[in-house]
Amino acid sequence: MVSHLHTDFSTGWFSSIEDAARRAQEEGIDVLVITDHLLRRVEYGLFPFRQLIRKLVRLNSVTERGLEPYLAQINEAG
Repeated sequence: MVSHLHTDFSTGWFSSIEDAARRAQEEGIDVLVITDHLLRRVEYGLFPFRQLIRKLVRLNSVTERGLEPYLAQINEAG
């Protein structure tokens, strides 16, 4: 069986890739495809004043938390 998931680096709830792998093994899942979001942000503005009145919301993503910690977590789980 194959499953895809997101870790807590983006929209998922697994605290680590290692936790996700452990749970997959318990459930009999052979392959995990991790599909974390690289960048998630939403920007709001009031036309025609978007340059003056703007709200930027940055959501959990690999870019927000850093590529180095993300890759380190993958190496630890490997």
